[in-house]
Amino acid sequence: MRIFKLITGGLVLLIIALFIYQNLATFQTQLPFSLDLFIKEKVTGQFSLYSLLIVAGLTGVAVGVFLMLKPYFNARRLLAQERQKAPAISGSHAPVEPNRSGTSPLKEDVVEQESTDNP
Repeated sequence: MRIFKLITGGLVLLIIALFIYQNLATFQTQLPFSLDLFIKEKVTGQFSLYSLLIVAGLTGVAVGVFLMLKPYFNARRLLAQERQKAPAISGSHAPVEPNRSGTSPLKEDVVEQESTDNP
C-alpha cells in the first residue's frame, strides 16, 4: 500500500508539472497593475501572472487558517474563564467511592421496589 501511495503521488506531481510546463507562456504573461487610493499618486506596475497567483493563493491559505483557528481560540478563552470562575476544590470533602457492587444504581432501585411491592 505504501508503494501504491508513492506511485500515485508521483503521478499526480508529474501531471501538475506537465500542466505548468504546457502553460508556461501563459504564466509568464505580464499584467498591468494600477492602484489609486486617492491619497497619493497612482501606483502602477507590471506583474507576471504566476506571481499574482502565488500571492492570491497564499492570501487564501492565510485567511482560511485564521478562520479555522478562530473558534479554537474562542473555546480556549471560554474554558479559561470557566476555570477561573469555578471554586477551588477543598480537601475537607471525602472522595466519592465508586460503585463496586457490579450493578448500576438504577437496577438496585428496581430490585428494591419489586421487593417492597410483594407482600
